[in-house]
Amino acid sequence: MPDLGMKKIPFLIIYILAIITTIAGQDTIPSLKEVIVTTSRNTVNAHLLPYSFAIRDSQQMAKLNGRSVPELLDGTPGVFLQKTNHGGGSPFVRGFTGNQNLILIDGIRLNNAIFRYGPNQYLTLLDPQSVQKIEVIKGTGSVQYGSDALGGVINIITHMPHFSDQPKWAGKTYVQLTDGGMEKTFRPQVEYSRPKFAFSLSGSYADFGNLRGGDTTGYQIPSGYLQSSIDSKILWNAGADWMINAGITAVKQQHVPLYHKYVLENFIQSFSNPIERIQSVIGIKKVFKQRNIQQVTFQFSRQQMSENRISQPGNSKVVTFENDHINSTSFQSEAVWKLSRIWTTRVGIEYNFDKVFSSRIQQNTTTGESINKRGLYPDNATYQHAALYNLHQIQSGKWLIEGGLRFHQYAIQMEENTLGKIKVEPKAFVWLMGTSYALSKKIILYGNLSSGYRAPNIDDMGTLGIIDFRYEVPAFGLKPESSLNKELGIRYQSDKSQFSASYFHTSLQNLITRIKTDQVINGYNVYVKENVESAYVNGFEAELRYTITPQLSASGMITYLFGQNITRNEPMRRIPPFNSYCNIDYSFKFIHVGVNFEQANAQTRLAQGDKDDNRIPMGGTPGYTLLHFYAGGSYKNLNYRVLANNLTNADYRKHGSGINGMGRSLTLTLQYNFN
Repeated sequence: MPDLGMKKIPFLIIYILAIITTIAGQDTIPSLKEVIVTTSRNTVNAHLLPYSFAIRDSQQMAKLNGRSVPELLDGTPGVFLQKTNHGGGSPFVRGFTGNQNLILIDGIRLNNAIFRYGPNQYLTLLDPQSVQKIEVIKGTGSVQYGSDALGGVINIITHMPHFSDQPKWAGKTYVQLTDGGMEKTFRPQVEYSRPKFAFSLSGSYADFGNLRGGDTTGYQIPSGYLQSSIDSKILWNAGADWMINAGITAVKQQHVPLYHKYVLENFIQSFSNPIERIQSVIGIKKVFKQRNIQQVTFQFSRQQMSENRISQPGNSKVVTFENDHINSTSFQSEAVWKLSRIWTTRVGIEYNFDKVFSSRIQQNTTTGESINKRGLYPDNATYQHAALYNLHQIQSGKWLIEGGLRFHQYAIQMEENTLGKIKVEPKAFVWLMGTSYALSKKIILYGNLSSGYRAPNIDDMGTLGIIDFRYEVPAFGLKPESSLNKELGIRYQSDKSQFSASYFHTSLQNLITRIKTDQVINGYNVYVKENVESAYVNGFEAELRYTITPQLSASGMITYLFGQNITRNEPMRRIPPFNSYCNIDYSFKFIHVGVNFEQANAQTRLAQGDKDDNRIPMGGTPGYTLLHFYAGGSYKNLNYRVLANNLTNADYRKHGSGINGMGRSLTLTLQYNFN
């Protein structure tokens, strides 16, 4: 166990005292508020779930300077945010990131066949002001949702229009500004509702200027970019307990630079313009009354993602233009049965089809000559997967038991000029067993065993070209990654407080990782992906929320992780350091104020891949302690909020990131509501 840096984090004393006070306190309300975690796929009070979860609601997110959706996850136990560039943001869940975590938007996969191994920017392709709640289930998720959930599942739940008793128009206008030109966001929203019909339409435009770091860093140029979005949703009660919802979302980022390429690798150009995501979805739900079958759901979605990249090294006369585009189509259906008073089961089917289009053009700036080359991925590659799953939940007395099985079949097809057509058909069978026991109404013990997997995708098998600080070549013989997660935990909940803590151990087989070869291309070391025999991650996390008085509340969390690559006898890559977070909030009559403390230890335990990463300082990433202040309230129809970020102007970088965090700054948010 590392040194927790107590001199740097005095607020942990508050955390410990609050735990002691919590356990010693007396309840005044006999019934506890029920919270449902929809990402679990089972409907049960979250307090009873047999695995770890975290919820970030709108009130919690309002205490953060959530410029992007990933930044709304700051302070979540077991989750650590890495930023390759200002336009990116990739959450680490229990040490896993990129395509080793499954990201959902309203229950629909954001992950696709070209989700990268390692950090990526895809979660930023969503308007943060459309987010109503974020649910994270940790250490499990493969049985419930399929491939990629080695670390867990992050489900982003967006705003949905609501019915009203009478025809009604409502809306709001949102503005957020950060000094130094670091942000100018404008977002209008309008909503119309009736007893059986509701509709919403919103759009946003954000100008994120160059990011100013702390202390002596100053503005990091170039790092700024533009983002715009539009979102439309319909909710319709069709009668006879049929509910239909539909929506279209489009997000575009423009001129998104890779800052570290300019600073560390002397690039003349290295940016994406544009990066786009368009998604359409339709869902149908039928509820049955007084029958064993409770409900059936059907969901169809279509998602398109594309990225244009322009790059030119400082010593080159050649500009490279790359385009990657992927079309993803998915269908899922689920039926829920009540087999008995205590026994509920769910049966579901899923089908997903991805098609990838990839191209690369190299243009000589002196002669004007252009050459067409193979893209980053094999053009016209396809990725199909189908699954059948069955989940069971038994709740009897003080016991809750959950179990489930999933079978997944894949078909990956690519064509290479030298190797011809390549077809890979991996299969996966995973299972889940978990139980919780109520020692009392307030105290729950829980534990689970769950297997997980991640099938190799087109990014794993077909990548050819420069990625970050390396050159990658295809690897067609990869096998699915697999995991076994073991976890024990405890929860305490009363009218004044909530406390949870868990210890977990995740063992991994056939882990896909990049291996450095002896080759060098265009000055870049060549890497190839291989299945590593075995590795593991274990750790501890805890979270506390405590209401000291009706006006004063405190919350905090700690996360410790240890990852080891057994086969290579070295640490696992990019394992986040010990980190902690604390919030103290005080409410007056018309305003509330608060402070956030954020801390991370230095990470000096590095894999060879970390040492080769030019974004990680020699010897490791230094630790940091941050202090933020916020104040907010409302006056008539106007909501306002002021955030003072990084009050000490600390110069810091989160482990593995390619850009430093925001220095001392002021953010103002205004929202005007009309009915």
